[in-house]
Amino acid sequence: MQQLIKHIPLRNNPDVMPYQKADIEIYGIEPKGLRLGQRFALESKLIDIIKNLDNLLSRKFYTKGISKMPPAQIF
Repeated sequence: MQQLIKHIPLRNNPDVMPYQKADIEIYGIEPKGLRLGQRFALESKLIDIIKNLDNLLSRKFYTKGISKMPPAQIF
């Protein structure tokens, strides 16, 4: 795992490996001990989903005209 992390390149410059000489320690933790760092949704992401909802739904969930698809509710 340490070698994998050490060979992660920068997104815009694949020749640069910023973690190559880092001292990396890996610890295990039980899921019970985890705490969520974020419990909110960003307003900008919600607005983007709402604005593009028609495009997202039209591609996957409904067809134009008469359809044999059963009715569905999407939340």
